Amino acid sequence: MTLVYVLFAGALVLGLVTGKDFIQVAAIFSQGLLDPSTLQLLGVITLIEMLTIFLEFTGSLQRILVALRRVFADSRVLIALVPSLLGLFPVPGGAMLSAPMVGESMEMRSASRVTVSQPSTFSSAISGTRSFLSNRT
Repeated sequence: MTLVYVLFAGALVLGLVTGKDFIQVAAIFSQGLLDPSTLQLLGVITLIEMLTIFLEFTGSLQRILVALRRVFADSRVLIALVPSLLGLFPVPGGAMLSAPMVGESMEMRSASRVTVSQPSTFSSAISGTRSFLSNRT
């Protein structure tokens, strides 16, 4: 929410610096907020959010990703491909629709990954250096 305030304050300062008084800046803000294209964009973004919620609620998002995972075995390809394919559609808010899919596919990837318990290379190098230095003195 802080970003909203910063953008609003920046636009207000920019309007005042360009020589407009406060009433003119307020009129420009109201024209921008009530412009049909602004309202249309707000409606589209709201509908995309609703579609994403419905896809998650019904489990369709999971089924889409499972089907895509059958086609593309490597999950890294899937993570890169989903936003690319949705970016080809001529709709605003494609990133808003692809972000939950990417997040879900990354969760699926991390859940399916088997972790091996072994010390990292860095920590083993540090402990090796410590033992070497303690043996020198």
